[in-house]
Amino acid sequence: MTKFILKKPVARSWTWLFGKLLSMIERPRPVVFTGNNSIDLLCESARHLAVKKVLLITDDRLKSIGLISPIAENLKDQNISVEIFPEVLPDPSFSIVNKALLIARENGCDCVLAVGGGSVIDTAKVVSLALTNSSGTAEPLVGMFRAKKSAARLLVIPTTAGTGAEVTMAAVISDAKTHTKELIVDTKLIPTAVALDPQITSGAPAMLTATAGIDALSHAIEGYVSLWATPEVENLSEMVVSSIFENLKVACTEADNMRARENMILASHMAGVVINRSAAGYVHAISHQLGSLYKLPHGVINAAIMPDVLEFSKNSVKSKIARLSVKARLGDEYQSDDVLFDLFIEGLKNLNTSLGLNNSLRCVNPQDVNSIIDGAMLEANTTYAVPRYMNGQEMKRFLARYLDPSAG
Repeated sequence: MTKFILKKPVARSWTWLFGKLLSMIERPRPVVFTGNNSIDLLCESARHLAVKKVLLITDDRLKSIGLISPIAENLKDQNISVEIFPEVLPDPSFSIVNKALLIARENGCDCVLAVGGGSVIDTAKVVSLALTNSSGTAEPLVGMFRAKKSAARLLVIPTTAGTGAEVTMAAVISDAKTHTKELIVDTKLIPTAVALDPQITSGAPAMLTATAGIDALSHAIEGYVSLWATPEVENLSEMVVSSIFENLKVACTEADNMRARENMILASHMAGVVINRSAAGYVHAISHQLGSLYKLPHGVINAAIMPDVLEFSKNSVKSKIARLSVKARLGDEYQSDDVLFDLFIEGLKNLNTSLGLNNSLRCVNPQDVNSIIDGAMLEANTTYAVPRYMNGQEMKRFLARYLDPSAG
């Protein structure tokens, strides 16, 4: 399929119309169990859904630390058979998805359970959709609304507070051949039920907690400044930004602080609702390209480029970012929008530093610039309602700050 690269700004009238059309698409919400021991309630719900056999998708680290066995035993206590697939890697490829899909088919699984972070959840979402919509591999589902049938039952237990993937209608899978990240968008990807249990996130390493939290923060900010933002999106975004500035560092430094962890997993979930309603922007569009090419954690890239993207859009987002600055207790209402905007950018960078994240990024090989521009603009300029669009030359200048000085 020929890819259309939009390198000129989209007409605002078309953006508004497309946003109105998207807003008319019904987005189901999963049943959400919250708080300590909510995993038990999720497992019970599988019995009430008449599930017979579950493919439990996770990664090897979670399996090796003993997190998966109790969940599998809980399901077995509900007279539900369990097949475990622990092979998901960061930035999962279609080969991993298709391997899990084959195992699900061979074992007659009628439900998929994701236990893990964004990579695990995205893998499980695509497997559940492909189980009922593809007789072969998952690749034909790439794009928007390609599935004709409802997905198999999908249950999700997030182990990190960041991606919000347990409530979104999108999944990102890497193409190992082209070194690009492919987007699958469909309301049928939204899970059946979710357990937001803060206890399960306490085993996440501090750096994973930090990068996941920054990802949630970027969801809230990009959704907030989107041209498709609604009053609901704005209210949720303000709560998310306030909560993350207050709780993320605590969650990283005090692993057993359940109050901070519960606030973070709820913030992540709300940020998922935000991005589901108003989509993302250039932070994610560029981050997806760099992550696929250079195997850097998504949150690490987001942390470094988010202030720069906001600076690029300053004249279009200044008043909104000023409000966020007040909500995050970085400034006061009596200060000007310009001052509050600058305080918010400074606050983002200070938060990065306090979490051990770098505010600078020097990873781009000059030979990759054109492909990064094409990929990012295909994603952003044809999918997102960003407050200010980049053309090709503007993105090239933008990427120049991230060039690797040691590259050829």
